[in-house]
Amino acid sequence: EALKTGCEMDKFLNFYPVSAGDFFFVAAGTIHAIGKGGFLAEVQQNSGVTYRVWDWNRLDDQGNSRELHIQKAMDVINFESAFNKKENFDFKQNLFRQQGKIELVDHPDFHLDIVVLKAGEEVTLTPRQNARPSAILSLGPQFRLAEQTLNSYSAALLLSGEALKVAAIESNPGAFLYVS
Repeated sequence: EALKTGCEMDKFLNFYPVSAGDFFFVAAGTIHAIGKGGFLAEVQQNSGVTYRVWDWNRLDDQGNSRELHIQKAMDVINFESAFNKKENFDFKQNLFRQQGKIELVDHPDFHLDIVVLKAGEEVTLTPRQNARPSAILSLGPQFRLAEQTLNSYSAALLLSGEALKVAAIESNPGAFLYVS
């Protein structure tokens, strides 16, 4: 009813404090948002569909709000209270304090790992056998992929099915997301 009548939705949402290195798996059908000051990497299956149900009452320079998609969202939101609890989001904390390759998601449409390396450490990635390219997203600071340097918050597509060596730059530890 709140969505249909235009109420401020923050009264109905669960808010979770987050820190660098935290992870949530947000299943399709879940209302979600990033809070002020947050930075995230959103990895998702290829759908190209986002339904906006509320926009924090923000307006653009001309005083207009962004388009909302209330009815379309109502058709796909999972409103079951058991579905909308923190434990259902596969919440993980302090991932940057761990070492090595850590599986985050094994979904039918994609696989997601975080890889945390010590300074100078190297890992070999072997892409899964599927039709899509794999990708690396550097969470910083820098990595070496073959003869290329991947800077913080940069991404690389791995088009070949061959294994690839990724190394943290000599003087810096670092972390990256690996999507395959």
